[in-house]
Amino acid sequence: MSTVRRWIHMAVTRNVKKLQLAFYPEEENEDVEIPYCLVTCCSLEALMLDLNYRGLKLPNILGLPGLNCFLESCPSLEYLGLLDCMLCKVDLLCISSPKLKKLSILNVALTDDGQSGGVKISCPKLVDLELIGLIANNFFFECLDSLNKAGIEPKLTGNIKSVLFPGISHVEHLWIDLYFFSQGMKIFERPKASKGENGVDLISNMPDSILLLILSFLSSIEESVDLDCLDSGCFDNYTIPTVGRWIHMAVTKNVKQLHLMFYPEEETDHVEMPHCLMTCCSLEVLGLNLSYHRLRLTNIMGFPALRDLDLIDVDLLGDSDVVKAFFESFPLLEVLSLISCFMNERGLLYISSPKLKSLRIENENDELMCGSIKICCPKLVDLELRGLIIK
Repeated sequence: MSTVRRWIHMAVTRNVKKLQLAFYPEEENEDVEIPYCLVTCCSLEALMLDLNYRGLKLPNILGLPGLNCFLESCPSLEYLGLLDCMLCKVDLLCISSPKLKKLSILNVALTDDGQSGGVKISCPKLVDLELIGLIANNFFFECLDSLNKAGIEPKLTGNIKSVLFPGISHVEHLWIDLYFFSQGMKIFERPKASKGENGVDLISNMPDSILLLILSFLSSIEESVDLDCLDSGCFDNYTIPTVGRWIHMAVTKNVKQLHLMFYPEEETDHVEMPHCLMTCCSLEVLGLNLSYHRLRLTNIMGFPALRDLDLIDVDLLGDSDVVKAFFESFPLLEVLSLISCFMNERGLLYISSPKLKSLRIENENDELMCGSIKICCPKLVDLELRGLIIK
């Protein structure tokens, strides 16, 4: 640790603005302490800490006895991400920051070990909120009037069904997992039927199956939708033709950002991109999570406006020439991320893109590694290769 401290001190003396640190202590019960010089650094604007599930020891300065006060002690903080953090010993996690604009809390890997007793969020400038996984037993929301975008995929625990949706009813962009939504409809209490001419509110008294069927025909109300961003998670109770209609609706409304998650029932099922999506002239950001299923690629040149492509848990074991042509078919692509994608049967992964500026390849599973990687991107500025990538 003394060597790492010297490196950090050197970075601080050089007025570092962005610092990413990953620690892997040998002892499981060994905590990691933030150096004093880092806490008082006046130039640091972005800090990322990966402690491999070890404890974070906070310095006892400026009255920082614990995590809650630590979060309040960042006067200029605009983005906060808590990813797979062990919060099980925290009875109430209070996040109060006057200038915070984006908050992401994700607990996917730890499940119950990462769940706190409660989360209280009070951020008057918060614009973007993301909650995914088992996070807390209870939620408390205050001062979220500025919230514009929300991504919701938590497990149904505690009081989330009564406090979450009323607190985000005014957002303009809502990302919500369809499976979570359909399950939530069976749990949330519907309002009592209002008395019309016959004393019955037909909508409130419809069965769940009928309400879900109505939701599946979103394309029939596309005239009333002003769409810039669509995120959707698709489980087996939503067929590919239904999802295709949603995508077509998004394309006709000139969607700019599209994030799709597929969970096919059969392991051999492939996912094919609709032709209307590949030729969409407005789409700039595309995210695909296929749950380790194969993406069926074609030789069609498309995606004329796409600038950001994120592939997560995608099987890229198709024909080498087709995969190569796929990565070359984005004339304006600037950002490419390949996270935990199947490449283990591929001898060479060739990535060639004339305008690509940022490339990220990340994998923690040795079964997904490829033989070799060739990168030919003359405009590349940012390259991140993390984990087990090539054999």
